[in-house]
Amino acid sequence: MATFEVMFFQGIVVFCCIFGIGILISAYSRHREKKSPITKTLLILHIYLVAFIFVSLVSTLFHLFDIPVISGTVTESTFPLGDRVLILCHTFFYQFAVIFLLCAFNYYYVFTRIVFGGGKSKKWIVIMIFVTIINQVGISAIILYSLLSVMSGLPVNYELVSLGVALMALLGGLILLAANCIISIPVFRDSIHLWKRTPKEDPNKSNALYIGIMALLNILSIIFTIVDIVLARYGGVAYPTIAFVIAWLCVPLIIYTAYRGYFSRKSEKKIP
Repeated sequence: MATFEVMFFQGIVVFCCIFGIGILISAYSRHREKKSPITKTLLILHIYLVAFIFVSLVSTLFHLFDIPVISGTVTESTFPLGDRVLILCHTFFYQFAVIFLLCAFNYYYVFTRIVFGGGKSKKWIVIMIFVTIINQVGISAIILYSLLSVMSGLPVNYELVSLGVALMALLGGLILLAANCIISIPVFRDSIHLWKRTPKEDPNKSNALYIGIMALLNILSIIFTIVDIVLARYGGVAYPTIAFVIAWLCVPLIIYTAYRGYFSRKSEKKIP
């Protein structure tokens, strides 16, 4: 049976899913009114975030039935107990959550360069995002190959599985953290400066503050995700780790601050 920690975490994900769908519906309604490149970009970002949350919600149902995700280096003796086909199916399915999250991050970058970069794209940041996506596709391919091998009656290649879910996942997380910091730190700085310069009576003042908070939350969420990878995949800490829970608590806040930054009804203007 699932532990209290797993059920508590599932409650958080259920809340995030309901909250995200509500914000998405409202964002779509506001986009139909404003119809700007920024609102379109943020709407797509919200769609990918909700898709990420939904896949994660389904993943928590697997955990309720004691079907874990492979989360670290494994051998024949340390492979999670249970039906190996179901465990590999769950692990493969969860990779879609990561892919949706990477797509959302890409649109977050598109949003930041429209608002603060004059629409210009930095090739090396695009390359970093592309590398993380290719890395994630590689992880998914390794898990799918292992799943098909088990279904065909072949033994599991434990070294290959460990490479995918441990080393490659950590590498992708570190690259994403670096890209996120490079993008979000200037956004946070510029947003706070703009917020301080904007007169109190200007309705755009709070918009700048919300965008700055969103950038800060993005950095924190990735940091806690990296800590979770280290704790779960190298420290042997049971799912869900406290770092994983904190990272998830950032999710509804990111969705809300992104929404308030450009979809707020009290302001029809854009951040200059």
